Amino acid sequence: MPKKYPQLSLREFEEILNTFEVVEKRTRGGHNILTIKIKEKEVGIVYQTHIDPVPLLIIKNTIKNLGITRDEFYSRTKTGAKKIGKKKRKFWLFLFSDIRS
Repeated sequence: MPKKYPQLSLREFEEILNTFEVVEKRTRGGHNILTIKIKEKEVGIVYQTHIDPVPLLIIKNTIKNLGITRDEFYSRTKTGAKKIGKKKRKFWLFLFSDIRS
């Protein structure tokens, strides 16, 4: 049975964060600071770039700050989804002005 919050490498964690709408990205020392727009609000996420794998506390706080479920977070990439025993969810945005058959 997969762990409830499996460890993520720094690369996997960044891949998941990049699936969101990143408004601003900056670096200060060994920390990356992202501003992510989600559900009509902007959320700040801070994580260390020199600690691999990402600590469990950072993963849990990121999920809580984004206001999404664990499954939504991990299912954004194929490797993350595999770690929790799910399939990758597709987060596509289709805009059709007129659909006719």
